[in-house]
Amino acid sequence: KSSIMLQNRLRQSSVGGAGAKYSGNKGEANLSPCIEHVDIAQELLVVHRSHIDGLMATLRMDMDIINEFEAILHQGPSEDDVLSYFESIQASLEERFDMSRNVHSQLDKISRGDDDTDNGPI
Repeated sequence: KSSIMLQNRLRQSSVGGAGAKYSGNKGEANLSPCIEHVDIAQELLVVHRSHIDGLMATLRMDMDIINEFEAILHQGPSEDDVLSYFESIQASLEERFDMSRNVHSQLDKISRGDDDTDNGPI
């Protein structure tokens, strides 16, 4: 759905729609090339890069958790250690799920042309 909305938005801007830019010179109206697709591309890159940065941060935390648990495993983990590890895995998965929902929401906003795209933590 978002992909179709973005295609429509790009088509509209490329045929002189809302994103077309006009410049006048001594009473002449000249259509300059529309660069809305470049703005959209930059928005997409910011959202995607922010999402990947967030994923990398969570993966680094996951690797730390794995390393700590491997050390515990060699010493013989308690039931509490196993439960704690299990809960850490669940929390990490939930965080990545939330990040995924957030990036989907931001992509939907970009495809609709909403100006209030939040580029905060993803």
